[in-house]
Amino acid sequence: MATRVTLQIYSGRPDPAWDLDPGAERELARRIAALAPIAAPPEQDAGLGYRGFAVVTGGDELHIRGDLVRVNGRALADPNESVEAWLVATGPPELRTRVRPPRDVGAPKPFAHYDLRIYPTFGVTDGYARWAPSYDTVDDRLDLDLLDASPRLGALVADARVVDLGCGTGRIGAWLHARRARELVGVDLSSEMLERAAARELYARTVRAEITATGLETGGFDGAISCMVLDHVADLAAFFAEAHRLLRPGGWLSIVDFHPFFMMRGVPTHFADGGAQVAIENHVHALRDFFQRAVGFTVVEFEERFVTDEWALAVPGYRKHVGLPVTHAWLYLRDAQLNP
Repeated sequence: MATRVTLQIYSGRPDPAWDLDPGAERELARRIAALAPIAAPPEQDAGLGYRGFAVVTGGDELHIRGDLVRVNGRALADPNESVEAWLVATGPPELRTRVRPPRDVGAPKPFAHYDLRIYPTFGVTDGYARWAPSYDTVDDRLDLDLLDASPRLGALVADARVVDLGCGTGRIGAWLHARRARELVGVDLSSEMLERAAARELYARTVRAEITATGLETGGFDGAISCMVLDHVADLAAFFAEAHRLLRPGGWLSIVDFHPFFMMRGVPTHFADGGAQVAIENHVHALRDFFQRAVGFTVVEFEERFVTDEWALAVPGYRKHVGLPVTHAWLYLRDAQLNP
């Protein structure tokens, strides 16, 4: 007699049922044999809806639901719910939604959930006003190493009109200028940072604005760059939409930002302010967001900066992070359509 499987659903309609072929029978027997016996928990009223699988095979009656399998009343533990998952995978296609409704895959929590430093925290405008006098001491390993490592970026920068989104004091502007960018326009929310950027005399123009709403001309740039900024931006979709608007069709976008893994270790954007460590408000973005929110762009390069032994020797405070990713870099090409 074939092994009969019935999906028990209290719905007022006939329960779905099907027979296992000999190969599936052997696989079910193998999975059951691998389970350990446990003290039988009390039977519970399952109520409406899904109640589990009933299986009749030879002289045995099985009931499978979640992490519990009963064979002729004897209880077996299945902590990974592997037998149930296997029955769902090998049964009729519609079983998946009837047994396990789709689960939310989750998303990063607000940074406060991860924060281990608990420094006094400032908003972006106030924080960078305080940091501006010493900002140029930022370690180049965080961002410039990734820009240097790009196989394509240097060639794209040459003779390009580039908007530097979140230009800060002009550190990235100096990198762009050294690679022969034709013209630079800097955008930042901090007046104090912009003053220092303008003093470098690298930018044709500096603009105080949100990088998600710059007010600059549509399609006026060959390239856009944003380094160590997006961890302060809550809405990545708005950033990508503005970058797309600013770029000509076929233009490029380069991004470097703190790696979500590093931020999830509880390390905020922080600096020394009058002898005390303070932080600037952060937002944690999943890596997938740099794909999913980048509407109208194609990813052509992705790289991660890991903390190396060399880095830890130079900056001993990084020793505990050796081998871990700290920043990540992306290079995109804008599509040929005017609007995403």
